[in-house]
Amino acid sequence: MKFPNAAKGVKKLFSAEILYLLSVILIGVVSVITVIINNKMTNVSNAVAVLILVGFIAGGVLAVIAFILQIVGLVQASRDERAFKGVILLTVFGIIVSVIGAFFSKDSFINSLSTTINSVVSVISIILIILGIGNMSLQLERQDMIERGGRIIRIIVWLAIISIIMNLISIFLPQNIDDASDLAKVIILSLTVIALMLNIAEYVLYLSFLSKTKKMLNA
Repeated sequence: MKFPNAAKGVKKLFSAEILYLLSVILIGVVSVITVIINNKMTNVSNAVAVLILVGFIAGGVLAVIAFILQIVGLVQASRDERAFKGVILLTVFGIIVSVIGAFFSKDSFINSLSTTINSVVSVISIILIILGIGNMSLQLERQDMIERGGRIIRIIVWLAIISIIMNLISIFLPQNIDDASDLAKVIILSLTVIALMLNIAEYVLYLSFLSKTKKMLNA
């Protein structure tokens, strides 16, 4: 095994991305349900309200666990490939942006801008990880993995561009859905569903690449 530390790190990154995917699906579905309920202006029973709250909390817990696994995996992998060190710095920057966004949570512009910046940071991080894996693939003479990584980067970049455009559109929509017009509610619901689908597509592509990377590094 030529890259033992990277093999352990990528294994943790793979596990982290699975948890992130579950978190995205859970929070995304709960968000869609919340928008639909608010759009229909129906009274929500206590049981449904509790389920929605539990869904958000569970998704948040999964995201925190995934984040810890991701950091540990990046630190381990960085011992064999320097590209992962850049991802660690980007992750720290993303945390700072999220804290600032949370501090100004009532400001829709700053909140949307924070989300957009984090989306960009996330995409750059994935690209750096794929490039780092590409460097190791080159040393292992796995041209197929280099080509696969290049294709995935192009797809993820396009998905990210669409996602960023949607985040920018959301700046001009009411932050409180109760204050939104019927048209705005439809747009918010549509953007929420599309964002969920794009996130899932991105994670599935990335997970498939990490899965093949695990096999390559443990061969």
